[in-house]
Amino acid sequence: YTIDEGVVSHARQAMSEDEFKRAFMNQWTVSQERVIPAALWNAVNSDTVAPGVGLVFAIDVNTERTAGAIAVADAAGNCEVIAAGLPPAKLVERAVAVAQKQSAAIALDDRGPAALFMTEIELAGVKVFPYSTKQLSQACARLFDAVADGQIQIRRHPKLDLAAAGAQKRDSGDSWLWARKDGNVDIGPLVAVTLAHDKAKRANTVWSAWE
Repeated sequence: YTIDEGVVSHARQAMSEDEFKRAFMNQWTVSQERVIPAALWNAVNSDTVAPGVGLVFAIDVNTERTAGAIAVADAAGNCEVIAAGLPPAKLVERAVAVAQKQSAAIALDDRGPAALFMTEIELAGVKVFPYSTKQLSQACARLFDAVADGQIQIRRHPKLDLAAAGAQKRDSGDSWLWARKDGNVDIGPLVAVTLAHDKAKRANTVWSAWE
């Protein structure tokens, strides 16, 4: 009674698909516009990826501190989320166990929710690579480029797929980071993959020279 077919038709042409779904079809969408296009993301995801030599692990926790994620990557660019949705109380125990088994290090965002666990991990005898905001922004850019260029292979994981679909950018100077407080999804799995991928590919980088 309030709009006619012409109004709906015009809105469908003028709006993005996600906007139209929300406004006229009462459908929830994770993000108005994906940062990583679905076609590029799907091209580098499969069910057979298995990281092998030169492993680096990474952890992340959501801002509500209700879920943690662990990812692993190798020097060849193979990545996998090995845990997602873990209670933070269980995250360190699991991450330390897998890192010790592989004699590997753990990367984390030193300004993010997982930074709280840095000392605990180091006391367990596992090397920690804390990423500054600048380093994390570089890691985000490298992950994006690796996906766009097909230089990364990711084992498909439903929570990682959801994070990649809903992730949004947060500007940081002339670069950007995955936005923790915006959007409708837990981006922890994506942040963990970003960190693990970056450090594994840059295993021989002198860490102190990054700043």
